[in-house]
Amino acid sequence: MKILLGHDGREHSESAVRSAAELARGGGHVTILTVFPEGRFQREHDSIARGRELLEAQGVDVSLRTEHGRAASEIVRVAEEGGYELIVVGSRGRGPVGELLLGSVSRAVARIASCSVLVVSKDAEQRLEPRPGA
Repeated sequence: MKILLGHDGREHSESAVRSAAELARGGGHVTILTVFPEGRFQREHDSIARGRELLEAQGVDVSLRTEHGRAASEIVRVAEEGGYELIVVGSRGRGPVGELLLGSVSRAVARIASCSVLVVSKDAEQRLEPRPGA
């Protein structure tokens, strides 16, 4: 299975790394993608490196990729261009009011992606299938 893992270096991304590792064990490939807003430096490098180490320790073929721009649109663009079967993203679990006010990268990815999306929070995960005709 070819998996694109959206990773922003925060705690909720670590839960997504563990889920991606479980799914890719035994022959899958995971690309860890970090999207930086324009002009921002790569401060999350240590966390991303830990994610890579965890995947490699479980025998998962892994690569790293960085892009600049808006996170949700870049994650979906890379997934579509690369022919990924699944996008895995973490979620902070802000709740409906927080998402309404602040938006949610994971929700936006799930809404616009043409492949399946696995949204993982610290305590739960939700798999969203693409809409027919999307």
